[in-house]
Amino acid sequence: MIRFVPDTAQAEIKITAFDGDEYAGKCSFTVDGYFMDFVSVECSDDLITEGLARAAMNCAANRSVYIARIKKELSSQAFERLGFAGEETLSVEIPQALGSGCCSCNNK
Repeated sequence: MIRFVPDTAQAEIKITAFDGDEYAGKCSFTVDGYFMDFVSVECSDDLITEGLARAAMNCAANRSVYIARIKKELSSQAFERLGFAGEETLSVEIPQALGSGCCSCNNK
């Protein structure tokens, strides 16, 4: 079972994914008012990357964040499926992204 563990002790919040006891990836983000910005995404599995993004956005939404952003060079297909769009910085409204369904049934 994949689990996503937050570490909110620092200004840069981290979410780490584990597959059982094995490390599966991580991401980090910062919060500034109604915005969250992904700082890093380290995962080779696209579905786990999507789970990390969803866990991070849910964590941020619990802090009254409404819009998630990621620089294009950090983005992947997982973020595009969640509705992130833009030029150099991609963004999405968190309620829209979290309500987009699972990756296998999401229609763009």
